Amino acid sequence: DVLIIQVHGTKYWEIRAPIELAPLRDVSDSDAFGDTIWSGVLEPGLALYIPRGWGHEVRGFEGSLSHHLTVSIRRPTGID
Repeated sequence: DVLIIQVHGTKYWEIRAPIELAPLRDVSDSDAFGDTIWSGVLEPGLALYIPRGWGHEVRGFEGSLSHHLTVSIRRPTGID
């Protein structure tokens, strides 16, 4: 899981639902995602939560500087 915190500027985000949950894999292929379930622009001070295994695409805006922080949240798994 990750928490995205927009610090400066703006970015456009799309969040895509997983076709199949794979809780033990660190990374999923781009074809493992289905429909876009949310899209929008993050402005400074806003945050976005993305569960593990959900796809995302992010784009900045031409001519603008933008920074965000990514905070990883580790969930315990069955292996733990």
